[in-house]
Amino acid sequence: MASPTETSARRAAGFWAIAFLIGMFGTAWLLKTSKVIAAPWGLAIMILPMLLLIPMVRATERMQRETGCASVVATRYNRRMLVASFAYVIGLGGALLLFRQQEAAKPFAALLALLPTLPVFGMIWAMARYVIEESDEYLRARTVNAALIATGLLLAVATFWGFLTTFGVAPAVPMWTAVPVWCLGLGLGHFIGKVRGLKLVAVVHEFNFIGGSLGMAAGEAIVSQQDLADRLEVSRQSVNAIETGKYDPSLPLAFRIADLFGLPIEAIFLKD
Repeated sequence: MASPTETSARRAAGFWAIAFLIGMFGTAWLLKTSKVIAAPWGLAIMILPMLLLIPMVRATERMQRETGCASVVATRYNRRMLVASFAYVIGLGGALLLFRQQEAAKPFAALLALLPTLPVFGMIWAMARYVIEESDEYLRARTVNAALIATGLLLAVATFWGFLTTFGVAPAVPMWTAVPVWCLGLGLGHFIGKVRGLKLVAVVHEFNFIGGSLGMAAGEAIVSQQDLADRLEVSRQSVNAIETGKYDPSLPLAFRIADLFGLPIEAIFLKD
């Protein structure tokens, strides 16, 4: 059962995530329907709801700490993605503003296109560094799973909208909207991962992590999941995922578990 602090952290993260989505979509809708502010300056105004990303990231990091899935690598990843997201919006607005005001020649326009493109490479770099640096295999797999969901959503939406445009049912949409769609998919992927787990279900023998027989087999009682996680050098969320059958550990991690308990692997994990 979740502790009061864990429940509070989850609610705070959910609140700021909803506030961010309402702020972004609400501002975009007002700018589109009111038509009081021209498009380039309208994109500049979009920075205001983007500021909600800061408390959202902080609330997410607090939730990660309370739920046992925090890591130094994850914190660096969050900060890098935050910087890249702000740089993308600023670069996009700046490029459109300069292009429309200067009526730039093609070579200069190509250089302007790099302004919002470089932060996208920053996002890709941040995710690549996370996958390389994260030693917790469950957290790493959950992030990769979320990225796959985001990529699948982007491909599906782009294909569907492309056919709508071809058939004259819907208007053409600028290709730079691919980044916001992918980011929404990434958030959706993380949400699905938290609610349902990775669904990499293995038939795992139930561990008694709270001072039970397996803990005693290790030589002394393991008093909590966090204690076991510290000994295995993984997150508490990883221990919980293995215990509940949501994640099948890799062979090196399975060996570490067996060594800790002083038992052969086949005595801990049951073959499906």
